[in-house]
Amino acid sequence: MQEKYRRHMTWWLDEFCAGDQVEHYVKLFPELDSRLAKFAVGIFIWNMKGLIDINNPDDVSKVRLILRVLDQTPGYDFFDNTFNECDPDMVCQLIGMSPVAPIEEGEIEFDYSVSEVKDFEEAHSYFEMVSWCIVISEESFKEYTSNGNRFYFCGNG
Repeated sequence: MQEKYRRHMTWWLDEFCAGDQVEHYVKLFPELDSRLAKFAVGIFIWNMKGLIDINNPDDVSKVRLILRVLDQTPGYDFFDNTFNECDPDMVCQLIGMSPVAPIEEGEIEFDYSVSEVKDFEEAHSYFEMVSWCIVISEESFKEYTSNGNRFYFCGNG
């Protein structure tokens, strides 16, 4: 870490008796090893107030994205080291970041079965469900299964 940023972060975090956490914060937020070090105290305050949880990977990712945007926009100069006392969502709104909404995945239902298809008649029974040439003609089936090759059908439900 560049020494001047380490000194600044230590000085700012010492105001909260947290100067010993500099290394931990830089490990979580590598972007702080730059001019963005000024925001270390703001991140610390967000964590103290429960606005973020530095043990939550989603919160860490959100803060890292905020830092990257601030580094490339006038937001760097607009915000002081405590983000002008704004919460993370307000900072996102001010710098034009969409809110990061958690994506809830539905339950995946499956009922897979795998069956070896040993002859053309059995392969042809799948004709209505698929458009593979292997189920269209006995010659295709024999060509695909020649030389010891096998044909399997995987179905869901």
